[in-house]
Amino acid sequence: MGREFELVLYQHGRRVHGIEENLKKAVKKLGEIRVETQAIAVLPEMWFGPIVVEEQKIEELLTPLSLLSADLGIYILPGAFYVSTSEGIFSRSYLIFPDGKRELISEKIFPSYPLKEREKIKSGRVLKVLDLKFAKISSIICVDAIYPEIARYLALKGAEVLLNPASIPANRAPLWRSLASVRAAENTVFWASVMLTESTYPDGRPVKGGSVVADPRGEIIADTGALEQAIRVKIDLSIIERQRGRWPYMSDISSSFWSKFYSELWDGLQKTT
Repeated sequence: MGREFELVLYQHGRRVHGIEENLKKAVKKLGEIRVETQAIAVLPEMWFGPIVVEEQKIEELLTPLSLLSADLGIYILPGAFYVSTSEGIFSRSYLIFPDGKRELISEKIFPSYPLKEREKIKSGRVLKVLDLKFAKISSIICVDAIYPEIARYLALKGAEVLLNPASIPANRAPLWRSLASVRAAENTVFWASVMLTESTYPDGRPVKGGSVVADPRGEIIADTGALEQAIRVKIDLSIIERQRGRWPYMSDISSSFWSKFYSELWDGLQKTT
């Protein structure tokens, strides 16, 4: 047996914008899940709509999910959403621990240009790899998946599982499926994109799910389709070591000039944002 745990992908159906109704539905849906091992449940981006939450109200917002996390004994990554801080508005992703702890894990580095996010949201500066003992994880928010440098940077920092809470129109779901395979394979990690469904994109295009998990070989091992549902996916991290024995992409990078390049790239971003 390898190093195993479960990912729970909750493909949320957002029919209306609003925190209370969507939060109740998410808690109910995830509350039906019962796991017998270590697990991380992941929600999509914007699961309650493009609503800006004041930083001081984050604890109030996440309390129902924190209670659920403690009850189920699992970690919960409640997607990504807008947070207003003293420095401006950021798109943020947090991780909720079963013991009640909460930690900011990432911010969207490149807000969407077509959706004009850049007019109201600042470029993020946070990209953490969290060691949960059974897995090292990070979060890449929505369109940041397009930038391979971000995934590579996190993989070089030790991430074994990259979570991608997203909100993607139906006509772009095939692209995100391909991205999942490529990002997983080129970094020999697990990649999980978790989408909204039964919703509408800001420009009117339908949003119809397409959540997937890709393994370090680039193979899609789970696909939610378009249904609103929570699915359980067994993750065996021992596959990473075996695959890196065949594909030395990461060791090639880490033992060359490119390792320094990625470190300096991130250091430069930190200084300019």
